[in-house]
Order: sequence, then structure tokens, then C-alpha cells
Amino acid sequence: YQLIEATGWEAGAANQGPNAVERNDPTAVSNYRQTYRHDEAGNLLELTHVGAQSHGREIKAAQYSNRCLPYRNGVPPTEEEIAAAFDARGNCLELDAGRFLAWDLRNRLSSVTPIERASGLNDSEAYIYDGGGQRVRKLRTLQTGARTLSAEVRYLPGLELRADSGTGEAL
Repeated sequence: YQLIEATGWEAGAANQGPNAVERNDPTAVSNYRQTYRHDEAGNLLELTHVGAQSHGREIKAAQYSNRCLPYRNGVPPTEEEIAAAFDARGNCLELDAGRFLAWDLRNRLSSVTPIERASGLNDSEAYIYDGGGQRVRKLRTLQTGARTLSAEVRYLPGLELRADSGTGEAL
């Protein structure tokens, strides 16, 4: 099974969030069509989105594995770049330029660095798992010009406990 096309509705303006669209306003949404192209091995090679927010992405698969990276500025990644983007167990090490991922010995995502700074004061998000591999905690640290903000989520069965130093919320 390979998805080759999807259609649906999308908000007319980018980055307004889910609450920005009034459900009873038909002009607030528009149709979109998204197509997918795969190679013979099933690797996604191209995604094209046509709608109010049109965009696309071309992806190159490594010659001898299913590891893939997107083109950057219309230039495909080299085999060496693809190899360097993954650890020995096949885990992706970087989402986009400067957004790094770290994995634990059980191949679970252990941290993300959404913003890396030359000063070393990076924004980060760390994940903690229980013995069964279920994520039980997420810690986010954001560096601002004046202070460090932190947010924490503890995952319990059917419940999420949240605390945010920036807003003072504890839910």
C-alpha cells in the first residue's frame, strides 16, 4: 500500500492554529490536493501540495538503503550526506539544519535541539521513558535574552500534568 494522493480542506492562511478557523464560515477554508511519488522500493521521493498554502518537497533515497534526505535549495543530498545524517542504527540525527536529534540505546528519541546557538545556550526538549518504553515525561527548556524558561509534561494513564515557568501554569 502506498498513498499516492490525498484531498481535503485547509485553513486559508498559514500559522493561525486550529482555533483560527470558524467552523461555520465556508470562506475560511479551501480545498487542497496532495500527491506523493515513490520509487520501486517504496521510498517517498516527492510530495506536492496544491491549495491555499502550496508547497512541495523532493527527497532523495540512498542508493543502498532506505535512508532519505530532502533536497536543499533544489540540490539533492550526496550519498555521503545521507550516510552522515543517520547513526549506525538508522536513527535520523538532524531534522533540518541546526535541529538535532539524540537517541537512547533502545532507539527511542531522548532529546531534540530545536535551536542551537554558538553560545551553547540551546533550546532543548528531553524525553524520559518507563521500563516498558512508554514516554512518561517531557522537559522543554527555552533560552530567552533575560532568562531560561522551562516547561514539563508528565504523562500518566489518561492524564497529562503540565507545568510552565513562563506562564506560571500548573495543570
